[in-house]
Amino acid sequence: MNKTEPASQVNNTPDTAVAVHLDGCDHAKADEHPLITVIVPCYNVEAYLDLCVDSLLSQTYPSIKILLIDDKSTDGTAAKIAMYEKDHPDTISAIFNDINRGTGYTRNLGLSLVRSEEVGFVDPDDWVPPNYFNEMHGAMARGNFDLAVCEIVLRDSRTAEPIQDDFGTPSIQDIITSPLAASSTNKLFKTRLFDGISYPEGIMNEDVAVIIPLLFRARIAHTSRTYYNYFQRGGSTQNSYTLKRLEMFEAMSLARERSKPFNSDFWQATEYHQIIGLLLHIVPKFPSYTLRKEMLKGFQEGATVYGIDIVGNVYLQGAMATNRVLFVYVRLLLCSLESGRFGLAAVVSSLGKHLLSIYELPVCKKTRQVLSWVRHPRSLTHRIGRVALSASRDPRGFWKVTPPSHP
Repeated sequence: MNKTEPASQVNNTPDTAVAVHLDGCDHAKADEHPLITVIVPCYNVEAYLDLCVDSLLSQTYPSIKILLIDDKSTDGTAAKIAMYEKDHPDTISAIFNDINRGTGYTRNLGLSLVRSEEVGFVDPDDWVPPNYFNEMHGAMARGNFDLAVCEIVLRDSRTAEPIQDDFGTPSIQDIITSPLAASSTNKLFKTRLFDGISYPEGIMNEDVAVIIPLLFRARIAHTSRTYYNYFQRGGSTQNSYTLKRLEMFEAMSLARERSKPFNSDFWQATEYHQIIGLLLHIVPKFPSYTLRKEMLKGFQEGATVYGIDIVGNVYLQGAMATNRVLFVYVRLLLCSLESGRFGLAAVVSSLGKHLLSIYELPVCKKTRQVLSWVRHPRSLTHRIGRVALSASRDPRGFWKVTPPSHP
């Protein structure tokens, strides 16, 4: 990673947010090491917890308190947490919920116990490099910032090698509008940021309702000198496929209310990644036609109730304007939804993971394959398109949008 690049001020910020990149700063000038509390909410992670906790115990930052909070696990997680507290009583505190209460409650409980000026979150199946909190604290301390953020590295293996690449210097817009912006992890916060704001309890995507408002109003420091390892684990909450995914609308509604006033362009980017991303990238992975149909019906109802303008989102329009595959897929899907043909939408959505995989093909091969799907009279896409066209009321003339000239 590049450790010599000078610090740079980023000017294209929302109304109250400021971001500075501190990769070249001399952290030794910050001679104090205030206590950092790390909250780790745990539920049935016995098989994954060791790597997470060991990475926290290996931090080069000298003043860390780790709160391991068990949410009434049914495996050996609680026993392992108790063992860690026994072995490291000065560093680790074990807390046990009396019943399973969910991640929102568990994080709020952790925050209520924090007595330090800075706080961070690490999920129990993730891990961080040894310099993580030293670099995050150094980045935040140099300019009296409210929070520090670093890159997330997606992992599908628990034995992945350390990253040595330079992550670059994203703008404040890149930070706020990235797909994983709403994650509570990969950030270090001033504890006072959480005064008057708490995680909603009992819903998925509780991070969205808290982290998005904090990003909109905080002074943000970014560092590329460290990173956060995010383990993509099958069976985790974020990799589950149930109708609880529709609770994203509730979380986004709360985030919007807490974020006012906000930069409208940044908010459209947030809707694109959180709401439209749910439609385009999560729903197609639902395993059954029936569940996918119910999910799409709930999605359309949620978009209507919460006033989400899918068609008018400038980030979706921009993506469609540059890729014919996405253009064909999205207009088929949205016309099916707006016409109330949720069974048809479920079939179209099931094609999504196959259609969008064409992104990875060479352009010439991609073009031939897409055109063969659209033009061939026996192709499934052609038949779906004809049904969608005849069935849709198409109230906003979505099918009249000119497709991109190049795939």
